[in-house]
Amino acid sequence: LMKNIYLYYYAKKYTGLRIDWLGLMKITINASLMAIFIYPMRSFINNLASLALVACIGIIVYFFVAWCNKSFKEQERKWLNRLLPKPIFVF
Repeated sequence: LMKNIYLYYYAKKYTGLRIDWLGLMKITINASLMAIFIYPMRSFINNLASLALVACIGIIVYFFVAWCNKSFKEQERKWLNRLLPKPIFVF
């Protein structure tokens, strides 16, 4: 942890690096909402098929929440969509 703080300090000092704290907070909120939805379903997992089903439901919930609470800025979405074959990045 201290090494990473040290590297961040000097990267910020010499290059002007900045962390998008708002975007990270939105990702944390999205993941927390997915966890709140998935947590009660843990008692239904008793084999591989039910684990896969709950994981798929979790992915769908996360994508829906991330679509509603966009963590990337408009310019970042444009950059990512230019790299992809089809512009499907809406988060």
